[in-house]
Amino acid sequence: MVIVALTSFGIGLMLRFGFAVNPLISEGHRFWNFAQFLSENAKNVEVLVGVILPLLMLFGFELFKQGTDAGAANVEQWIKEQHARELGHENHGFDPFPSRMVMWSLFAMGAWMGLLGILGEEGRTVVLSFAAFLVLLGTVIRGVISRILTREQGAERSNKGNA
Repeated sequence: MVIVALTSFGIGLMLRFGFAVNPLISEGHRFWNFAQFLSENAKNVEVLVGVILPLLMLFGFELFKQGTDAGAANVEQWIKEQHARELGHENHGFDPFPSRMVMWSLFAMGAWMGLLGILGEEGRTVVLSFAAFLVLLGTVIRGVISRILTREQGAERSNKGNA
């Protein structure tokens, strides 16, 4: 992801400021036509460099990857061990962390959209409706997380009682 972001940013920076608005490229310079094209099609170039190029790069990375990165495998193993220590057992199937991240992100975006809806003058109904939807979605995710964790804890208690 860092490689994709830095590459896209670097190419965009070079095209935008290295060619399109460079005062050193004047008429008759070998890059004059290219600079003019970039200046006249700035939005298309931004979409190409900011959206299409990163998608192609990510697709290429996924297509040609050789396996799981050793660092990612170590982090995943460490997370599993931390959860096992927290819960007092070795095998825990559901990791609530990603779901909680999404849940809190939805709550934050819903609150921000609600604030914008209250302070804004146009489209208030649409913005507030969307804010309510985001908060509702976060609440549903919170309920699902609680239900799964409760079910797993109940299953764990019954397994300990049977043992």
